[in-house]
Amino acid sequence: MTEFKSQFIDTFYESCFAPIIKNAKIVHEEHKTTNTMQKSIFSILYRDDDKVIHTGTGFLIAQNGLFITAGHVFRQRINPDGTLDPNRFLAYFADTNTLIKINLIWFKSLVPCQQKNPEYIDIAVGILETDNTSYLILDRRRPGIGQNLKLCGYISKKKINNYGTDFEHLIDLEKITFSLIDMGIKYQDALISDADRDYRLGREKADKNRLFNNCITLSGKFRIGTSGCPAVDNNGMVKGILIGSPKITDETHILLSKWCSKQVQFHPYVKYNPYEYLNNL
Repeated sequence: MTEFKSQFIDTFYESCFAPIIKNAKIVHEEHKTTNTMQKSIFSILYRDDDKVIHTGTGFLIAQNGLFITAGHVFRQRINPDGTLDPNRFLAYFADTNTLIKINLIWFKSLVPCQQKNPEYIDIAVGILETDNTSYLILDRRRPGIGQNLKLCGYISKKKINNYGTDFEHLIDLEKITFSLIDMGIKYQDALISDADRDYRLGREKADKNRLFNNCITLSGKFRIGTSGCPAVDNNGMVKGILIGSPKITDETHILLSKWCSKQVQFHPYVKYNPYEYLNNL
């Protein structure tokens, strides 16, 4: 009788409480992952001659302030003489309402017509003036077709992208908001072109030089201002960074983490462990 009672209690516990505890753990892990993302991802502010704008999204990948983003975020802001002034940029963490100086910026990026397959080149590496403890980990493994990824970046909710005249007179920063959207993987490469004709022809007839294998294609579009944001899996591991969406298709392209990791790994001015993701397997 005692044995039967014990088995009944165990069965009752497993059927009633175990699912609740399991779901609670899942919710806790999701909250933990989201919290880490918000502490690691930031808006990139750019000071033009007469205004400050939100120009892209970056995210930390190590404890020494090391971050990456899409290269065109900075390429589009170079001076007429071809130089880039780091003092014209600030990192804004909405989670803590904190502005942080960018000490170093290095980028490698070409306009689409200059790109040559098989690899698309569009990455920036930098260092923030911070002793951060939160950061995201690049997972070098290629995600599979059908896998869902979360794109996590900052968008501007203002009709006019203007947040003050300079960094000493910033306004309305609360309108730069964190956004997250789920997207499925559509193709294991990316058709990227500055000619609409290539997209209208379709992947089978388009110029094969426009196909890049260090990128993948997601179904759906993300918002302006999210360039450089991470695409993470359900475990919060970064599978790639967003580099753009063609205007005439409902698709989004991301650079794979393995390629991005290599660019950071061999950069002469930074310390970075490209295989940290193995600790989470």
